Amino acid sequence: MGSQASGFVLFTPLLNLTAARASMQPLTDFANSLGTVPLNNSVETEPSFYQAYQKYLVPNEEKVGISLALGSRLFQKSAFEGAANQQAVTNTLVNVTNQLNFPTGTLNPLVFGYGAPFQILVTAPSSYQLPAEGDTSSVTPAWRTATWHVIAGVGISNQASAADYTAAFQKAHALADSMTSAAGTVAYVQTTFCKITDS
Repeated sequence: MGSQASGFVLFTPLLNLTAARASMQPLTDFANSLGTVPLNNSVETEPSFYQAYQKYLVPNEEKVGISLALGSRLFQKSAFEGAANQQAVTNTLVNVTNQLNFPTGTLNPLVFGYGAPFQILVTAPSSYQLPAEGDTSSVTPAWRTATWHVIAGVGISNQASAADYTAAFQKAHALADSMTSAAGTVAYVQTTFCKITDS
């Protein structure tokens, strides 16, 4: 996925430390095998979510003052069944990350602390037991069978022209569309605008 830095943080209240380490062993072994220098490659426990949040998320808060065009796709459970599907997901995500870059238009120095936004959210409702058969808490039924929500963000400089904004949204939408075949059978795509500012 290029020379970009990557981060991966998971929280769970469902496993004890021994079980969590065993569950994550293939991933931590893989990270160690890459030959890069990880800042932290470990499985740890904290007494509360708040303390974990303060330790792992607060120091890595995203910078403010950057506009983003976001394109996203829900990846269904079926997308991870079998080696061929898993390879298709891998190829697709590598292709998407290779197309992400710094904002269009005049570069904003804030973006150097932000990077090209690419996120895999693994907290879709399918990861949790539904309270009742036919639960309709999700906005779209696709959420109930999705394993991942993958987001590709195209940064937009604060000094960007209207043409730059249009190009950024077109790229975000195209990136979301490019994930369609690997994502599974549900046709769900979202392109939105996000302005991150100081409050």
